[in-house]
Amino acid sequence: KEWFLEGNGRGVQEMSIEMFQQILELMHPSDFNLMGGEPLLYSHLDEFLSICKKLEKKVCMFSNIIAPFLTMVKVVDNYPCVDSWLINTDFTPAQEDVFFKNLFYLSHYSDAHIGLATTLVPDSMKNLEKAERVAKILSYFTPEQSIHIRVAPATPTHNNMFQFYDYTDDMLQFCEHIFAVNKSANMGFDCPINDPSSIKLYMKNCKRFEGLNNEPD
Repeated sequence: KEWFLEGNGRGVQEMSIEMFQQILELMHPSDFNLMGGEPLLYSHLDEFLSICKKLEKKVCMFSNIIAPFLTMVKVVDNYPCVDSWLINTDFTPAQEDVFFKNLFYLSHYSDAHIGLATTLVPDSMKNLEKAERVAKILSYFTPEQSIHIRVAPATPTHNNMFQFYDYTDDMLQFCEHIFAVNKSANMGFDCPINDPSSIKLYMKNCKRFEGLNNEPD
């Protein structure tokens, strides 16, 4: 797999089609994750997806789907090689109309697998707002569609030290909001960092989740 960068105003360079073709020749990957920046704004998107479609390469789109509606229509209608999406649900109020217009088209006219991603923060009210937003998003899908939701607890740092918070109540409240709207949704929780002692502490704090082992491997 290769990850593609879309220019985002922070000095990040777009990957050229020539470089992409070199990767194909040297590595022969079977699939790609396209991210950025915002991949739907990638200036070579049509060329990239046309090559993937021709070579039968699978593409997963990591996106906040904040892009022109006609771009979403073109991707959904012309490129079945995009067989999965992971959608960031943290959009601003000014972006809400664009987000839901694109979501409606994607959820109704694409056969791709769709996942949602959000991040919990050390603020219960904001986390409740995030839960309500994801619940609204889920209402755009039919009850038969199984949607995966990836929740990542934020790990703020101070003086290069991770700050730990007990997200148990926020997670339970988040789950209650989700399952009230879509009982077929499935939840995944990212551990905040890879330090084993911190993971153990995190899992201990979340022991109220059924089936969660307090002794990680």
